[in-house]
Amino acid sequence: MEALEREELNIIDTMELIHGTIKSFQEMNNDTEINALVKSTICFAKKLHIIPEDDYLKNHRVRHAPKKYDNNPETTCDVDLITYYRKEFKTVLDVFASCVNDDMCLPSEHFF
Repeated sequence: MEALEREELNIIDTMELIHGTIKSFQEMNNDTEINALVKSTICFAKKLHIIPEDDYLKNHRVRHAPKKYDNNPETTCDVDLITYYRKEFKTVLDVFASCVNDDMCLPSEHFF
């Protein structure tokens, strides 16, 4: 971000910085990278004496359909902590990347 705030920055350098940002979002948006990110946040939470697993179970319990609708417990969706937060991180990264891409694809008349 600081690189974009330099006074002597020209439009070409700005475009390259933004494309580099998009590329880094895309590189982060794979399961291995996001799993590592989730695991590092779990470690950080534990340093703050927060038990992420307990917090997750308290706030994201397994949802069961009422018995009158579904007698088959195998159809319930049981999502673990890492899978849930991987999905959330992917959503955020997709939004960031698409917003930056959308702004980059604007016609040049919007800039002048």
